[in-house]
Amino acid sequence: MNVKNPKPKDQLDTESGVSPVFLVASNRNYRLMWGVGFSAMQARMMAVLVSGYLVLKLTDSVFLTQLAGVAFLLPQVFMGIFTGLVADTFDRRKVVLVAFIIDFVMFAFLGTLLFLGLANEIIVFGISFLIGISFNLDMVARRTMVIDIVGKDLLTTAVSLDNLNMTIGGLLGPVIAGILLQVLSEDHFYNVAFIYMLIASLYLVAIFFLIRIRLEWAQIHNSFALRRSYRFVAEGFREVISNRAIVGVLGITVLMNVAFFSFKPMIPVFAEKVLFVDPAAMGFLGGASGIGSLFGSIFIAAKRNIRSKSAYYSAGTLISLALLIIFSFSRSYPLSLVLLILAGVSTSAFGAMQATLILLSAKEEMRGRAMGILSLAIGAEPIGGILLGVLAESLGPSDAVGVVAVAGFILTVGWVIVAKQMRRL
Repeated sequence: MNVKNPKPKDQLDTESGVSPVFLVASNRNYRLMWGVGFSAMQARMMAVLVSGYLVLKLTDSVFLTQLAGVAFLLPQVFMGIFTGLVADTFDRRKVVLVAFIIDFVMFAFLGTLLFLGLANEIIVFGISFLIGISFNLDMVARRTMVIDIVGKDLLTTAVSLDNLNMTIGGLLGPVIAGILLQVLSEDHFYNVAFIYMLIASLYLVAIFFLIRIRLEWAQIHNSFALRRSYRFVAEGFREVISNRAIVGVLGITVLMNVAFFSFKPMIPVFAEKVLFVDPAAMGFLGGASGIGSLFGSIFIAAKRNIRSKSAYYSAGTLISLALLIIFSFSRSYPLSLVLLILAGVSTSAFGAMQATLILLSAKEEMRGRAMGILSLAIGAEPIGGILLGVLAESLGPSDAVGVVAVAGFILTVGWVIVAKQMRRL
């Protein structure tokens, strides 16, 4: 039997005329969630950049460097919907807690192996894959918790602030990692080992904030049994397939992840082989999109009501891809930096509206599974990453990114035209 608990005591009146940002920020649980997301995203973006850097130094292979990012995201290809089932069945806070404990142990282990001189690219791939599993659990369960905390009326603002939070973490993570790579000793990769230990410490901080959150409402409880899990999964897929608006959102998600986000693991390659800059400059390049996303997320979060959410979502995708096409032609570090900053502004619109459109369109008891299917769509990124890696080996990184971005732009335009129901949101 489904049970819905009372409204949280600290959830404020959305009709009071007070700024929605203030209403969300006044929620104690949401502030704690902000700390969780900031710490986790900072750690995560450090890990993506540093792992790619480490593999590039170990192998000098563009494809294997890209594969480091692919390994991290590969679990999303096959486990998204099952993660949604877990989020709809178990205590979401505990699910995220387990994911963070796994992250802490894995990064501490990898850092120790590097200090001992025992790590190689195969170990990095394997641990990145395991971290990807916990990342998938975290993103589905934690993003679904947002609506549990603030309710539907403040969801757009809360998701925008959550994106702002992760944007700041995503901005600082690569910048700090790049500076540390530059100033710490490169002997035996001690600089990389130290950063992995720092990442483990950030997950401890996230755990500290998470255990202080108290969710006492709006949690849907479904009885769980392995023999019946297929029914819950099937229900989730039926919900999505029957909702053409959600199908429209997922289509753009797939295209954006294949054509745009798949290039991010290649930042170390662009830094070293295209723009010829040092690790500190690489860190700023990795964090550049975060600078733009910061301003974009602030703008979206401050708006009281966005009527055409799908317009923000579609335009953010198309502008991001157009800027990436220009980036693929650039051989100037300052220009490349500016282009990625501008792309960050447009991706903030995509990111804020992606989860919002899914959560608003799905039935309450299906939200976790709908977010799981969204995670499955995001899982197209490693497929795009493999394609990009193969093309980069034959065409070079710049031409490969340009070809994939152009194809993504054309297909997105076609999808937006076809997805009429999505355009009504």
